[in-house]
Amino acid sequence: MNLGEKLTKLRKENKLSQEKLADILGVTRQTLSNWESDITSPDLKQAKKISEIFEVSLDELTGCQNFLEKKILNTEKLAKKQVKFTKVLLLTIYILVLIGLLSLGIYCFTLRDFTKPYQENFLCEHGDEKISISLSGGGNLYYDEEKHEEISTGDIWKVIAISYEGDDKDGIKTEMSAGYSYKDAIESLNYIKKAIVSLGGTCR
Repeated sequence: MNLGEKLTKLRKENKLSQEKLADILGVTRQTLSNWESDITSPDLKQAKKISEIFEVSLDELTGCQNFLEKKILNTEKLAKKQVKFTKVLLLTIYILVLIGLLSLGIYCFTLRDFTKPYQENFLCEHGDEKISISLSGGGNLYYDEEKHEEISTGDIWKVIAISYEGDDKDGIKTEMSAGYSYKDAIESLNYIKKAIVSLGGTCR
C-alpha cells in the first residue's frame, strides 16, 4: 500500500473529511487530495505530524525507507542543479568581464597617441583614410631670449596634410599656416593630431 492509499484509509477509519484533516494539518484540501492521489507527497515534517495524529509510525505510514530515500535523492538532485547553475553563472560573469576588459584595452590602444611632443611629421589613420602631416618652411631659426622661444627669420611655418585612402598614392594635399615661431608651428601640428585621435584615429 502506497502513502496515498494509507493516508486515505487512516482518514476514513478515523471518520475525518478531507477538509477537516487538511485544517488539522494546516494545509489546503487540494494539497491533501494531491497527497492521497499520490500526485505529490508531504515533506518529513508533515509526514511526522500525520503519524502523530493517527498514532502510527513513519515506517507504517510511508514505508519509511522508500519515502526517505526519495526525499534525500530529490534534495541531492536539487543541490547539484543549484551548484551547476552557480558555476555556469560565475563562468558567464567571468567571461563577460574578460571580454569587457579586452574590448576596453583594444579601444584604448586604438586611441593611443604614439607621437612625440616635438615630432615634426607623422602618419595618422582613421578608418580606411591615411593622413600624412608635416611641417614646412620657417626659414632659419634663432632663439629669442625675451620670448623664450625659437623664432623663424624666413617665411611663415606651414602644416602640409596629404589625405588618401587605402593603397591610393594620389592623395589630396592641403596647406595651412602654422605661425611664425617654431613653438606655434608645433602647437598647430599637435592640435591637428589631437583632433584626429579624439575622433578615434591613431597617429605615429
